[in-house]
Amino acid sequence: MKYFISVSLTAVSLAVQAQLFIQDFESSTVLSDYYSTVPGINQFNSIKANGTTIAEIADGSLRLTRADSSSCGFYRNTDFIPVPKIIQYTFDIEVSGNSAGQTTAATFYAGSGLASGVSLESDKKKIHSRFGINLGSNPGEFSVRQISGSSGKTYSGRQTLTWVVNNSDVPFSYTGPDGSTEIAAPDTWDLWIGTFKELNDKSAETGDQELKNFKFVFTAGSAAIDIDNIIITDFTVLPVNLTTFTAAIKNSNVQLRWTTASEKNNSHFNIHRSQDGKEFEKIAVIAAGGNSAELLHYNYRDNALLPGINYYRLEQEDFDGKKTVLGVTSVKNEVPLQMKFLSINQQEAQFSIYSAKAQTGVFTLKNSIGQALIHLNLKMEAGYNQAVVFLNGRCRGLHIASVRTKDEIVSQKLLW
Repeated sequence: MKYFISVSLTAVSLAVQAQLFIQDFESSTVLSDYYSTVPGINQFNSIKANGTTIAEIADGSLRLTRADSSSCGFYRNTDFIPVPKIIQYTFDIEVSGNSAGQTTAATFYAGSGLASGVSLESDKKKIHSRFGINLGSNPGEFSVRQISGSSGKTYSGRQTLTWVVNNSDVPFSYTGPDGSTEIAAPDTWDLWIGTFKELNDKSAETGDQELKNFKFVFTAGSAAIDIDNIIITDFTVLPVNLTTFTAAIKNSNVQLRWTTASEKNNSHFNIHRSQDGKEFEKIAVIAAGGNSAELLHYNYRDNALLPGINYYRLEQEDFDGKKTVLGVTSVKNEVPLQMKFLSINQQEAQFSIYSAKAQTGVFTLKNSIGQALIHLNLKMEAGYNQAVVFLNGRCRGLHIASVRTKDEIVSQKLLW
């Protein structure tokens, strides 16, 4: 769940502050609890250690240990929705066990379409911004650097890094960790350690790349790097401040409801639906409030509920045609086993079977006195499955077709 809080920022009218990602590694000592191929809001896609490197939860932090030529790190390349334009990344870092200096031992990336795995990102076009971590020559020492650029001063012990990245087309005013008012120009970034700005107004690698993903890789040098208290905050100034977006099944339909706290230049909403959460189609257009500073409530009823999970994506469109995805919600439609004949004649019968899960089953065709004429083993995927039964003119009169699985049976009468 995302929490939206209205905050006043110098030189910016009204900004939406949303916590995109929060992780303090306190909930579990099991590393796999913190990542998933379909990650929750506070999970990575992966935390990975290649070769003899180690990734572990130690002392309430994520510890990455490297001593050979392999790499380790973490990444989240499941896109943030809505896509942020201005992000602040904050996390604690501590280095130990190093005895030799290493330039760009680790790299933090922000971009879109970042590759899975914990190697250096090879396609620079996917990187909006990045910075490096250098290992010092004395134990516990480190510094930060602009890749192919300048480095900051040396630090030791646990330090808090704050990285502000502006991918918007307007300057962004924010309050720095030292309480000062700062300005980040379009497609630039600032990097703070504690209350000191180490790197200022650094240009993005690829200005037109979006801030959908992030990635941290430890690829050079020998040390242990502890990462903790990761907070990723969206400071994007959106045309619409969405406070809720829900979906609920009612009377075999889906009731969508959403509320906005403010709207600017908002022409209408587009509602898209998907069965896999990836490929969406537009199913409705709902007129919007245009310009508003009060709570506005909207609803839409989808009368074409699909079996299984139904995903809904809410998109707003400005009067000038610019579109912004505001959020995604879903409902699960628990549908029993279903069978539907698509075509039937004396030679063959084509039919469709809906199964809520991948499973095996048996198709049987019996005549009116209960004799089994056809017996067919089925291997069904979750969703709709199509099959053909060859009759070869054997069936006339009343027959009963059935599909039986371990838990369900569905039957249908047929007349030739």
